[in-house]
Amino acid sequence: MSTKVTITENYQWANEHNNVNKQILRRYQIYNTTGWKDGLKGIQEMLGQARNKMERVRSYGGKWSLSDVAVSNDNMHDTKPLTFWAGIGASNIDGKNWFADKASLDKRLFYFQSGAQIAQINIALEKAGFSLPTTGASNGQTLAGAVSTGTHGSALKIGAMQDFVRALHIITGENEHFILQPKTDPIVKKGFSDIFGAVLLNDDELFYAALVSFGSFGVIHGLIIETLPLFQLETYCIRINYSQAAGIFPLLANFKHDSSTNITSYLNSVGIKCTEDPHHVDLIANPYSTSNNVYLRAMFKRPYDPQKLSPEPGSSDTRVGDDILSLVGGIADSIGAAVPVVVNQLFKDVAKVQSGFTQTPRNIFGDSTVYHIKKGGASVELGVPVSQAKAAVDAVFACVQSSVFAGFVGIRFVKNTKATIGFTRFAPLTCTIELPAVNSEATHNFYKKVFAELDNLNIPFTLHWGQEGDYSPQRLSRMYGAMLDKWIQARKKFLPDSVQRYMFTNDFLKRCGINEAAPLTGGTII
Repeated sequence: MSTKVTITENYQWANEHNNVNKQILRRYQIYNTTGWKDGLKGIQEMLGQARNKMERVRSYGGKWSLSDVAVSNDNMHDTKPLTFWAGIGASNIDGKNWFADKASLDKRLFYFQSGAQIAQINIALEKAGFSLPTTGASNGQTLAGAVSTGTHGSALKIGAMQDFVRALHIITGENEHFILQPKTDPIVKKGFSDIFGAVLLNDDELFYAALVSFGSFGVIHGLIIETLPLFQLETYCIRINYSQAAGIFPLLANFKHDSSTNITSYLNSVGIKCTEDPHHVDLIANPYSTSNNVYLRAMFKRPYDPQKLSPEPGSSDTRVGDDILSLVGGIADSIGAAVPVVVNQLFKDVAKVQSGFTQTPRNIFGDSTVYHIKKGGASVELGVPVSQAKAAVDAVFACVQSSVFAGFVGIRFVKNTKATIGFTRFAPLTCTIELPAVNSEATHNFYKKVFAELDNLNIPFTLHWGQEGDYSPQRLSRMYGAMLDKWIQARKKFLPDSVQRYMFTNDFLKRCGINEAAPLTGGTII
């Protein structure tokens, strides 16, 4: 095999939150020397070896997922050494922009290899004068991993991270790889795919199915993304009662993506002075209190102006965009105490009350620290229609009162996605309800109670693929209906060889009921 590959046999793999551990046959680390060619060749050779041995393969990135979506019993490929990136160039572009801006599209399109972490991308793009349109709450994920599981931010008019991806470079075998882009609004010419020796494939159905496919369509070698000129976010964070915070739900139910002033009056009424809709809005709630129990955070997009930037946050500062799962880790040290007391005590550290703090996205969503809880972290994230968001949040609060839930409730609002089984599927906005907590039997019993209560109330919901939850065939059918069948058929179309489909399956897909076994050999008389 290529000399730029490190193979570790009998590797003990664990995710960053320490709730998924697996003994696997081998881990691959594939490196570039210059450019991208060694990475591509190494992946192709890895897949050739796996096929010869009839073994499965899964690529992983920052190990941020709390589910075992990225885990294989056989071979696992650590993508983080693959960090090549480059602009696309005007001569390769055959398409129009998805995000309106004065800057020409050829300057805003970039190709990133799959191992590039959000933290690295933020730094590189900022130096070049650009920004990702949105990100998750922290920056430890790789771009491919975040996109493949449907990671979202809270940008009202942008969507989740897969919604700024314009094309995928997917390797399916030792000699097969594709630049996959939508037929409607394609972005690159055949000359671009020829650079890699890949087949250019324009297909809406395949593209939107592959966007959120958690490694089951093949190994993603790279992604073409549409960025925006560098901007900064003017952020405000206030602490109010849930009864006040809940006033935002009915307003967002009527949100318009093209033009809207639905919530400016509301924000002014609770103390955030503004004349325009925010770029981002979210809530963090303490379910064990009724007074001063919600942080309401709003961020307004501003043109980049270094003269108006606030000092960068220090390494020990709580940032506006911090991943609350990491902050929940503090509960573990005192879990023996009464849970409501501990949660109430720690709530003051979940967010910092701020007025006008202004920084680039790199310094807003910039914490890649994971609090390594001894028993591991746990988290479920629901997606519900924004029209039923208040009823869903109220149901969660009610379940807390009859359960043990050592955690907080994070509430965000995201434009609906075109990805076939993206969990932010509800229009015009999906309300996401994140429930990070200490990993325990009590926590998982609480999650089951929440699912049952939402079912009882006939509130439809989906689940973030990178977090925990009920991924049974029955639940998935209820969540996605005909779209799940559409995704399965797209996967069969993209991977017509059943051995390929077997190579890119894993235990997670088996539980979901969307895997396919490899064919038996033989069949003749011995």
